[in-house]
Amino acid sequence: MVEQGTDEQNGNGTPARLISEEDAKNALLGTQSVVQEENKDPNDKGLGVVKPLAVQKQENLENMAKNIDKETAHLKKQVSNGKLEYRQIFPNTLPSQSEYYEFGRVIEMRPASLEEMTEYATMREEDIYDVEAKVNQILDRCVKITLGERIGGVVTAGSTGSYKDLSQPDKIFVIFAVRDYSLQQHQRENKLSQVLTNPKNGETQKIELTKDSFDYYKLSDNVVKFYNNVEKCFIFTHKDFDSPLKVFVPTVGIVEYVTNYIKEQTETIRSGKNVFLDQHFLGIVQFIVPDWRLLDEDHVYLHKLQEEYKYQWSYDKKMFLGKLISHINLGITNTITAKVGGVDVTERIFFRSYKSIFDISSAASELIPDL
Repeated sequence: MVEQGTDEQNGNGTPARLISEEDAKNALLGTQSVVQEENKDPNDKGLGVVKPLAVQKQENLENMAKNIDKETAHLKKQVSNGKLEYRQIFPNTLPSQSEYYEFGRVIEMRPASLEEMTEYATMREEDIYDVEAKVNQILDRCVKITLGERIGGVVTAGSTGSYKDLSQPDKIFVIFAVRDYSLQQHQRENKLSQVLTNPKNGETQKIELTKDSFDYYKLSDNVVKFYNNVEKCFIFTHKDFDSPLKVFVPTVGIVEYVTNYIKEQTETIRSGKNVFLDQHFLGIVQFIVPDWRLLDEDHVYLHKLQEEYKYQWSYDKKMFLGKLISHINLGITNTITAKVGGVDVTERIFFRSYKSIFDISSAASELIPDL
């Protein structure tokens, strides 16, 4: 359900004060200055050696410079042709029902251009990092988010958000929504379909895979009752916990950050450097970060969370979070359900590949159908 009503207030009954991103980071990280880790002991068993901030910024600037001219020209052309039309994705159509979002958020999408779909098709499916990058690239370019108001947020209500603000349960839905809109806009056809069979009489029916085709996991009432609609997280308290445990639904930005961090550290290990990659912590940290904006380039906030988890969390709190994460599922299932001969039939989803999501009918498919 979408939250309704008046402006949110803090615990003292006074209107919440929205603070800046920098203030929020300082409040969470403490007053210590950030020290770069260029001279870090290679035998340190922390989360790993990181690139100097200056190097990362330079690489980011170079990558932006390569793409900005091409993308700006493309968008100007789309606007001048009247083709860049955004449509709103209404809250009640999302798998999450916008339950995990602040009140007043607006999510819009535009169709991907033919050039963007062609670039997406260069995906290397054997590389999970490239798959993730190509999917997120489409979301980055085609999804526009205007943020609402949230107590303790690190952004101002009404400011422009990012695809990174989407919750993970909504990610696949939104990418298929962009796909459906894109194919409609370009008057192309690429039906992803699956044949379902009625186990009682053998009757079959071909079902098209669209954004509305998927089954989604639902949290049990035993978990939902702990959800705090003001803080937008699940809050668990127990006498054996050192402090209340706040569990957040991971966003695309948080998962992307952790994925890129694992890739970076894996490459460091392959280069022969002595780095310890704490896979267990990286699995649970996605559920305890309230906002992806707090995850800085030099990983100070990530290191701080790891130290707190390692030295301050009680044993019972750690065990509870581990069990909770292993028993809750978010997002789409790997099944599709439809009526075949009047009977609900559920089968596993099989589609050709991630590449095929934005594949379009072309001369190639007409000349050589197997391509």
